[in-house]
Amino acid sequence: MPDPAAPDPTVHFGSYFVFRKLEQNVRLFKEAEHDLAHDLGLRGEDRERAGAMLVGRFEDGTPLTVQSAPGSHHPVGNDFSYDSDKLGQKCPFHAHIRKTNPRGSGGAEAPEEERKHLMARRGQTYGRRHDDPNADLPPRLRPAKDVGLLFMAFNSNLGNQFEFTQQIWADNPAFPFPPDGSRPGLDPVIGQGARAPQKYAPEWGHNNVVEATDPIPQGVTMKGGEYFFMPSLAFLRSL
Repeated sequence: MPDPAAPDPTVHFGSYFVFRKLEQNVRLFKEAEHDLAHDLGLRGEDRERAGAMLVGRFEDGTPLTVQSAPGSHHPVGNDFSYDSDKLGQKCPFHAHIRKTNPRGSGGAEAPEEERKHLMARRGQTYGRRHDDPNADLPPRLRPAKDVGLLFMAFNSNLGNQFEFTQQIWADNPAFPFPPDGSRPGLDPVIGQGARAPQKYAPEWGHNNVVEATDPIPQGVTMKGGEYFFMPSLAFLRSL
């Protein structure tokens, strides 16, 4: 958007800034991850894949569509696609990072149009954790409140970027469009609304999709947020 306070608004542009405080019930999420692993019959180290199927990545950042276990090269690459997983047999269609960035696999728009909804976004944790996030602890020892994520994103068009991603992708149970015409369901991490059982592949990369016993509960609560206008660099340099 043109920056009216900049030296030349015809060439100096600012950005819309989205801020959200998202409280995370880590205990509830870990319980859901544990239950999903049990329902799918995952054993041993493969149980970690249950959480990755909800997020789309393992805890070390390894994309689930790239490999079936954590341990990708460091730093973890971010230039992957879902071309090798058109049926959702590796990473579920409803996984958080697939819902909020389908990487050309959404099926509703051409890839070049789909990319126009993306935004520069970052997150910062908040709250004091008394547990070790990287330790193998039972869910009951995880925090249930007062910790979470401060979400921040820069947009040129709020309606076509942040709001579109939240409403048309994350909160839309019919997105993305799988080849079999099924409805993937809500984003299990940030999706808002009624939740239903979703489909998972117990074996990574194999066509043996089953439905989980129970819907994934909503573990993220928005505690506050706001839109801001961030001025152009030209304006800041003129101060």
